[in-house]
Amino acid sequence: MKNRKHASLLAVLLLFAFLLSGCGSAKSEEQSYAYDSAAPAEAPTTMMEMGEVEMDRDYGADGIAASGGAVSNTASASAGTEGMQSEKIIYSAQAEVETIDYDQGIESVYAMVERYGGFVQSANISGSNYYRSSRGLKTLRSASFTLRIPSEHFDELTTSLSELGNVPYCNTFSENVTAQYYDVQSRMEAYKTQEARLMEMLAIAETVEDMLAIQQQLTEVQYEIDSLQSRLTNYDRQVSYSTVNLTLREVEEYTETPVVVLSYWEKMGNGFRRSLRNVGDFFSDSFLYLVSHLPEIVLWAAGIAIVVVLFRRFRRRSSDGGKLSWKERRALRKAKKAAEAAEKDN
Repeated sequence: MKNRKHASLLAVLLLFAFLLSGCGSAKSEEQSYAYDSAAPAEAPTTMMEMGEVEMDRDYGADGIAASGGAVSNTASASAGTEGMQSEKIIYSAQAEVETIDYDQGIESVYAMVERYGGFVQSANISGSNYYRSSRGLKTLRSASFTLRIPSEHFDELTTSLSELGNVPYCNTFSENVTAQYYDVQSRMEAYKTQEARLMEMLAIAETVEDMLAIQQQLTEVQYEIDSLQSRLTNYDRQVSYSTVNLTLREVEEYTETPVVVLSYWEKMGNGFRRSLRNVGDFFSDSFLYLVSHLPEIVLWAAGIAIVVVLFRRFRRRSSDGGKLSWKERRALRKAKKAAEAAEKDN
């Protein structure tokens, strides 16, 4: 009886062990099937098909490494680390400076740029107006510059603009492009990884068709790499060298700093003085213009006088004979001649 019980217990244990091993093997088969389901239904037969399968596993539709890939995670981690280490900020400014000594102001601009290690990207300098200067009229000149200054000296230069003259305004701007910069950088690293894989595939390609297809994809990837590298280079230039748009204007006197509070009589006095100054400038410029153009004025006056005299003579003749028609005047002349002939006969 005891032997039967032991035998039945042993049989149950063996059956339970068999069932556990069957479940484990079934689970292993499910995992293997789940992994293999990501692959094509048929095994790739050519080098090109192998390449497409490998790239489909690691790259999305846009050619960038998928978010779950090791390459993408590495690039994102490195980008995040670099982003914390250094920020990418673009500084720029727009300013206007008034100067009484224009020529010296131009030289001072170039000297200031050289002192801070920058360079003049563009300059538009206007000289004296010959037409106005030859007639003694006032000519106020101006110049505009686009300056590129190392970012570490940006604040020093903007605060030193008062050395050139009076500064009516100086506006500074900043743009943080850290996120855009490292996003472009991570995308370029992913493209470089894809480029390396395509180069490996190209080296072991067996057919001309595979080589041409891989070469086409490689060309597209390299184009994207060059485009992203160009964007990074442009960011680096703007971050390293700030941009200052400077306008230098020649003035006779600096713009007065506005007083915070002016009384009614002070405002009236300032307005009256400005009006007198404007009237004086008008008469001074007008007299200078008349004297410098006196020969031309005399010539024009003589011509106008001749035209007026001729017009008056023509009008006088028209008014004298305007009462009779031409037929009446002709009959009158004939009658006059007949009378003269009759007097001779008598």
